[in-house]
Order: sequence, then C-alpha cells, then structure tokens
Amino acid sequence: MTSGTVTNGTFYARGNLAAFNGTLMDCPVDADCGYIRFSGSTFNSTVTATDQGVATGTGAGGCTFNDDVTIIHGGNGTYFTLANTTGDVFNADLTVINYSSHEVHLSTTSNTQFKGNIILNNTGTGGINFGNSGGTSTLDSGKTITIGSTGFTNDVLLLSIHPTNYILI
Repeated sequence: MTSGTVTNGTFYARGNLAAFNGTLMDCPVDADCGYIRFSGSTFNSTVTATDQGVATGTGAGGCTFNDDVTIIHGGNGTYFTLANTTGDVFNADLTVINYSSHEVHLSTTSNTQFKGNIILNNTGTGGINFGNSGGTSTLDSGKTITIGSTGFTNDVLLLSIHPTNYILI
C-alpha cells in the first residue's frame, strides 16, 4: 500500500512484498511475505510481520506502532531492517523472532523509541542488532529487554554503545 486507510477486519498481506508507505492501518495486520517494508505508516492495532523470502526488507522508518508488534525473520541471505532513515515509535510491546542466517536491524540510522517491553528470540545464525548504522534507541523507564520463550541460542545481540550510537535503558 502506498497510501490510504484500512479499517475493519484483519488486513492479510501475502506474496512477494508487503510495503506500507504512508498508510493508516486501523485494523490488525498479518503480513507473511517474501519481504516487508515499513515506511511512514501508522498502525493502531496489532502487527505480525513474517518475512521468509530472498530479498532484504528495508523500511525507511517513520512508523508509529500503537499496539503489540511481532517481527518474524526467516528469510535466509537477507536482512530485516527497520528505521533505515527515520526512527520508529513502538508504543506497546515488540517481539522479535529471528531464525534467519542474517540479522534483524532495529534503529538502523535514526532514533527509535520503545515505550513497551522488548522480547527477543534468536535461533538462527543471524543476530539482532540495535543501531547498526549509527541509529539510537530509547527504552522507556520501567520497560525491559528480555529473552523470549525460544531463547537466544545463536549469534549475537548487539546494543551499539558509543557517543553517537547507543541504547538508553
């Protein structure tokens, strides 16, 4: 979708690409595609985004997620990238499940705000990376980063820490 509003029911996206560009989603979103891009959209209900393709999903960012979000990354040889140029805002819990050979990138180049808890799962040979290209992350006071039910059994969790690239806890 490149603009517009979707209300009522659940929005199911299936196929090679789901691109949310400047959309207002007033319904739950269930996207299971080859790759997914989040750019400048608002999501007022739950989002479940599963990518399993061979192309990298790189979203520009600038999205606001007002309910729980689950990102499932299974595409081998690809990255799942959020906030590539503009930060996102997560107003509820974020769960990341990575079983890919490549990383999930959060807060890639800009400041992303996490106002809910963050739950991380990684069983693939890729990791989960906050701020891989100079981005910053802010976690609200009293919120936590925890390991989910499938664990963090492979690769690394990278919380980049230096003067221009950090996570505030």
